[in-house]
Amino acid sequence: MVERWLVLLRSLKLEGTDSSFNTRQDVDLLEGEMGIKLPNAYKEFCEVFGSGLFGGFIAIFCPNSVGSMVDVRNQAGTLGALREQMILEENQGGVAWDDETVTKDKAKLVLANAFVFGSNPNAHAFLWDLQSYREPEDSCDIYLVPTDDVHSMRLVGTDFYEFIKDFCLGAKANEVLPDNLNFHSELTGNIFFRFPQDLSSLGTSSLGDL
Repeated sequence: MVERWLVLLRSLKLEGTDSSFNTRQDVDLLEGEMGIKLPNAYKEFCEVFGSGLFGGFIAIFCPNSVGSMVDVRNQAGTLGALREQMILEENQGGVAWDDETVTKDKAKLVLANAFVFGSNPNAHAFLWDLQSYREPEDSCDIYLVPTDDVHSMRLVGTDFYEFIKDFCLGAKANEVLPDNLNFHSELTGNIFFRFPQDLSSLGTSSLGDL
């Protein structure tokens, strides 16, 4: 199934580094460290693409074999912030949950079993609900969660390959996101910028400066 990722990569304008800096074993190691199960499509993605930026806007992170700012492990801080924001919004009371399919109890369950793997400049996190893992499809539910507005979380996909192809590179964001979350017009086309392991090589020390 790696071939479909290679075909997708060849269809894009590739910028950044030549190497993905990732292997399937890097994801296997991460799974062992955290005691989790991630979709096989993610392992294939990391092997072919590696950490990088789609359309100049959506960052997807993979585990690296050496310490790096773009290692997906660094997204643990984002997950902690989301859980704290959830508590804050609960304490404020009167919060209207925007998506009828994501109740407050469901959101708490999602965050309790979440793995953050992506972000964008609008302070949206992309994560899997690991408890939703389905072995026949080898997939998990994928959510977009605003870091300052957790009650606006949205289910945006289940299949990781389709998420990359149709959401990160296609028009699915227009179909599934309300106006206040929709960023499709900010995507800059079929471009993938592959991150180097050391961002200082780009003259920056922060993803926010890219």
